[in-house]
Amino acid sequence: MDSLKTRRLVLVLVSFVVLAFIAWMPQSLNMDSNMTDSWDGCLNTWILNWNYHQIDTGFPGGLDGYFNGNIMFPHEKTLAFSEHLLGVALVTWPLKRVLMIDNPLLIFNLVHMLTYAMMGFAVFLLVRRLGFHWALGWMAGVMVGFSPFRLIQHGHFQLLSFYWMPLTLWALCGWFQSRRRRWLIAVGFAHLMQLLSSYYLAIFHCVVVAVFLLCVALKWPERFASSDRTTGVGASGKNRILAMAAVVIVLGAASLPMVPISMPYFELDQDLDLAAQDSFVRSFSADTLSYLQPKPFGWLYEIVANNGSVTPWEITEKQVFPGYMVWLLLAGGIVMFAVLKQRSGRGDSDTGKIPENLTGFTILFALILGGLAFVLSLGPGSEGGVALPFKWLQMWLPGFKVIRVPARFSVLVQFSLVMMCVAMVSRVIKEHRKQMMAGLVIGMLFFVETGVWPWVSVPVLEDGAVPAPYAHLAQSSEDGPVATLPFEHQHYKQMMYSCYHWRPIVNGVSGYYPPGWEQTQSLLEKFPQGRSLDFLYSLGIEHIVVNGHLDEWTHGEIVSGGFRLTPELESDQGWVYALKTDPEMPRKPIIMVDVPERVLAETKYVARVHFLNPAAFDLLLPDTSFDLDVSFYLLSDLDIAELELSRDQLIGLEKFEEFETVEFSGHVPENFLSGHIWSHEF
Repeated sequence: MDSLKTRRLVLVLVSFVVLAFIAWMPQSLNMDSNMTDSWDGCLNTWILNWNYHQIDTGFPGGLDGYFNGNIMFPHEKTLAFSEHLLGVALVTWPLKRVLMIDNPLLIFNLVHMLTYAMMGFAVFLLVRRLGFHWALGWMAGVMVGFSPFRLIQHGHFQLLSFYWMPLTLWALCGWFQSRRRRWLIAVGFAHLMQLLSSYYLAIFHCVVVAVFLLCVALKWPERFASSDRTTGVGASGKNRILAMAAVVIVLGAASLPMVPISMPYFELDQDLDLAAQDSFVRSFSADTLSYLQPKPFGWLYEIVANNGSVTPWEITEKQVFPGYMVWLLLAGGIVMFAVLKQRSGRGDSDTGKIPENLTGFTILFALILGGLAFVLSLGPGSEGGVALPFKWLQMWLPGFKVIRVPARFSVLVQFSLVMMCVAMVSRVIKEHRKQMMAGLVIGMLFFVETGVWPWVSVPVLEDGAVPAPYAHLAQSSEDGPVATLPFEHQHYKQMMYSCYHWRPIVNGVSGYYPPGWEQTQSLLEKFPQGRSLDFLYSLGIEHIVVNGHLDEWTHGEIVSGGFRLTPELESDQGWVYALKTDPEMPRKPIIMVDVPERVLAETKYVARVHFLNPAAFDLLLPDTSFDLDVSFYLLSDLDIAELELSRDQLIGLEKFEEFETVEFSGHVPENFLSGHIWSHEF
């Protein structure tokens, strides 16, 4: 690579970083204390930094320890309640180490902002590899990297790390053009990194790669058919088959690490049935009109869009509009192409130099991918109507049923339309100088069109400093579990704060919740009364952080129910208490029941629990007035306990007039049990 090309690549990369910095104003100036979305932002900050923590410590617990995140203690595999982001962490961890960033919010925001630049640069490389002018590559990078979909999905960081997809296609083009092994290695690496970055994006990525290979098979580009066997795959059928077979083998081998990494998600699906209801999926499906009308997000779209009764969720999840510039380019390109074709028939066409590129192949690829993605974005189809391909894939493709928002397939429609715009501009404008001017002007106009100023910026950390209670926990030599109360208050922040000490915490939020979560919340809402301290102590909680929302309980030592909460830290940002009790005081373990919404009348339910009982505990069965939001106790001195409870003992006669049979599950603190199984008998 000559120095001129190297300088151009550096300048293009820098330009995308600058555009990302400008697009993020004023958030880009407050990355150590603010974030674009507090709920999802804190969740993804925790996930990314949990990955960094695991990498720094060498994955001490293996794959099980990796998925056993420190949130929602004592539940297991809590990382699997959301995206794991391992691929993002693996490639950005060196950046964290080189810059020596200790602030978990700062490194997340930096990586978050760079996803826009990295996506733009990856698309630029792909367009250049296809033989188009560098300015058209820059234009395409802007139109994909800063598309309305990506800007409005700023809170869903897991949907933005899609830059490995165009890099995979870039490497595939390099392989087919040169048949050098380094390109095959790049194909496998980029493919694996995309699979590891996001479950949603992994499915999107596989769709793109499959369509790309199909197009290569249908229309083998002349650019791939070099006559030199040492530099190209050749024009013969045998060489083509060998080249394609090598790609399939590499892609398959690179996908193998996804088998063990996907297992916790499949196990979770079996336990919780993660598939969304058809009605939910339909509500987040795209419609044809949405591709022509923007949602009110961004300075321009808020002026021209009809707000109507659009909810924030619809604005975020159903923004499939690709941009006015995209539709204008396509319409203008089609008209100009028709005019030029007519002129060429009369012999008066422009005879300017036509760049050597893959225009026809690019159009075919964009048409097939865009059409398929458009149909999938429409979801399963209307209720009672004809089932669309999305519904077929839900039924027959393993893992596809967790796709709850079909409208997100519009990101592939956007990518396809932009690739088609590149091909159209290249066909219509044949002189390189004019292509350069057109690409730069169109790219800047699109950036201005989709701009969101001021960018969303929500304060999370005051002056970028960790709150005093969590700094205290980080400095403590103890590593036992922690609870922050009131329990229902800002779980997402507690997750981010845990990045400073990495002790297990009872708090947490995610895309899904473990069995018994509602009962846990009901118990701890009564803190420090009721059975809340019993429950916390049974979990082995050593410290409790109480924030300013419990002022009546933050005045010195608390004595309640035989427990003593001794303050270790008093500050305006919260109090830290040590939970202690009299060693002679008998304690009873608590089993939390995930209450069935429906049970069968006159049916007895049997809960079989295999547990380790380190002390002698009495059995207390609930009476007919038993409230299911309250805990009940286990048997003592037995390895197998069978608690036969009638439906009257479960809830009460008055609540069982219109109920059917369902299974229910429970959760038991790990420090008392070796396992648990819940079932019902008829």
